[in-house]
Amino acid sequence: MTTIEEPVAGRTLSKEEAYTRIKSALFESTDPEEVYSERSLSKRLELGLAPIRSAIGRLQNEGLIVVLPNAGFMLKPMTHRAIADFYEVRMVVEAHVVTSLTGRVGPAQKQQIEAILVQQADCLLDNDARTFHRLDMGFHIALARLHGNEEMIRILERLEDRMHRISVELHGRHPERLRPLVEQHHGILDEIVSGDPVVAGVKLRDHLAWGRSMIVNRGQHF
Repeated sequence: MTTIEEPVAGRTLSKEEAYTRIKSALFESTDPEEVYSERSLSKRLELGLAPIRSAIGRLQNEGLIVVLPNAGFMLKPMTHRAIADFYEVRMVVEAHVVTSLTGRVGPAQKQQIEAILVQQADCLLDNDARTFHRLDMGFHIALARLHGNEEMIRILERLEDRMHRISVELHGRHPERLRPLVEQHHGILDEIVSGDPVVAGVKLRDHLAWGRSMIVNRGQHF
């Protein structure tokens, strides 16, 4: 594996690890319009310029950032249209997942999903928002994996970064919104297990619509 030196820590860091750290720093910023430079990130994360440049190129290719000539780069603004498209895709894919799964989830599979919800509840007690946000989309991807359609799984995995960003922005300043998310997840799972596909689909759509409305009501973009 190609490695990159991390000068201050005095150890080698893989490109993948460097990319993950840099992406996390961007997504967890409290200012979505902050402009970053290579050198400011290098100093902040104690990384050399090589892994910074590698991550910038990858993030740009993935459509997550925009490069500003002679200024640096910033997270790509999510417009109303982008948010609407994001949630429309999720509505279509995930509604099919939950209705198809209804009545097909056994005790072991239910326990697997419940474990994610237990972890989310623990995050609330520990004020661990970072892990909570990761588990938020993890719940939905876990359901897709139980369903088994590989294309649907890949679609949701590709949306995971944007979901993390939305979750941080939506709930970062309003931690009181986190508990209702867990309750909604429990409600979706209960309906999947109970064998009522119509109600399961409604609860999933209501859950996503709730998140979408919170974002849209914040303003034109973030």
